[in-house]
Amino acid sequence: MRHIWTRVNALPPTGARSVPGFTPPLDLPGTPGYTLTNLVAGSWIAARNGAVITFVPSAITNVESYQLRYSSASVYKSAEESVVTTIPLMQNVKEFVIVTGLAATDSTANFKVYALTSDGNERGSNAVKVMRM
Repeated sequence: MRHIWTRVNALPPTGARSVPGFTPPLDLPGTPGYTLTNLVAGSWIAARNGAVITFVPSAITNVESYQLRYSSASVYKSAEESVVTTIPLMQNVKEFVIVTGLAATDSTANFKVYALTSDGNERGSNAVKVMRM
């Protein structure tokens, strides 16, 4: 039997873990496309004078912190990423407000949120591209 998995690149409704019949639950180790950090979204919010990157925290119990990383490439490249900031899990923050890579109008930047675990592992989310308006 052949299994086909797909991912939805949007924030799920509150409390939802997947779209039934189309995607596997996002936090099951070993499933294709598994990431510790669920879905990430980002956009430029002029009223906050920065890009707001939001994420759905992982249900994995040994996550110690989340890290926001930036890539200036036109498409996110892990080899060219740099750490913007790290937040401990206990702060219960689910968004980053940043201006890294977005100094001028019409500039774009790519971001990922990484979950860092107590056993030294890390996994990144989907990449999001933000354009400063």
